Amino acid sequence: DLHYPLRRQRQMCIRDRWTTGQNLGVVLLHIIGGGLLAKGATEKAGSPVLELYPGVWEPDSDVPDRARRYLYQASKTLSSPDASVLMSASSIDAMLKEQGLKEGSLFKRIDQAVERGILTSGMARWAHQTRIDANNPRHADDDTPQLSETDAARAFDFAKAIAEILYVLQNECQTNDRRDRRAVSYTHLRAHETGRNL
Repeated sequence: DLHYPLRRQRQMCIRDRWTTGQNLGVVLLHIIGGGLLAKGATEKAGSPVLELYPGVWEPDSDVPDRARRYLYQASKTLSSPDASVLMSASSIDAMLKEQGLKEGSLFKRIDQAVERGILTSGMARWAHQTRIDANNPRHADDDTPQLSETDAARAFDFAKAIAEILYVLQNECQTNDRRDRRAVSYTHLRAHETGRNL
C-alpha cells in the first residue's frame, strides 16, 4: 500500500494513459520507484491528478506532531505488523501525554484517561490490548505470539479513531462553535439595526 504526501499528490500529473472512459492512467513515482493508478481531469497525458488508487492517507494536521508522526509510521508499516502496532501504541501514548497525562507508564495513563473522561472504559480496553500487543515485539519472548496484519490494522484503526476524537473532532466542534457565535452576533446586530426583537 503506497501512501504519498498530499502536497506531492497535488503536483503530480498522469504520465501514461489508456482509454477507458474513466480518465484513468498511471502516475510513475520515480522517487520511490513505483506507480499508482490515478484518475485525471481528462484522458490526456499531463492532465492534473484528481484521485489516486490506492488512496493516500496522512494524519490530520490537528493531531499533535509527535502523535502524528507515530500514526503516519503505523500506516506506512501495516505490512510489518510488529512495527506498525508499536507505532500505533506510541501514537496513543503521545496523545495521552498531550492530554496532560505524563506520569507513570502507558498502563497508568490509560486508566487515568478513563478517570478524567478522556477515554470510555471500552476505549480503555482496546487501548490496553494495543499496549499489550506492542509489548510482544519489544520483549521478544519465545512464548509471545507473532502479530498479524489484522492485529496491525486493528491497532492502527483504533489509534486513528482516538486522534479523530481527541483532536480533529474537537477542533471541528470549536470551529463550529465560533461560527455559530458569529452567526448569532450578526443576527442580533441586524435585529438591533432594524429594531426587531428576537
